[in-house]
Amino acid sequence: MKLKAEDLKAGPTLDAIVALEVMNRPHNAGPPPHYSADIAAAWEVLNKLYELKGFAQIKLTRFSEGDGWEVQIGRDGDPNAVFGIVHYYQCWQREGAAKPQTKNAAPLAICIVALKATGVIE
Repeated sequence: MKLKAEDLKAGPTLDAIVALEVMNRPHNAGPPPHYSADIAAAWEVLNKLYELKGFAQIKLTRFSEGDGWEVQIGRDGDPNAVFGIVHYYQCWQREGAAKPQTKNAAPLAICIVALKATGVIE
């Protein structure tokens, strides 16, 4: 059974999954960077998706209310793409939001999109 995006939370467990499945970092390489909470580390994940999977289209959108992010990735010529977008995820950070809440919504959304792109989650 695959993991589900809505079950994932920012933190060491998610960082370890991203390190192994996306970044191809060996288990014995020490603690992984904080991919799910640090935007600089999350940007490394996007760079890896470009290198390994050819996802050249990357769009990060902050919602006008300032309480969430959407991350979209795509690649030219992909038959599964809709308007060039293959995978996307939205992450909210305000109380009472309908989507998962997190203080670091953008890095978490990047990690989830990366795991979708590598087939680790639905």
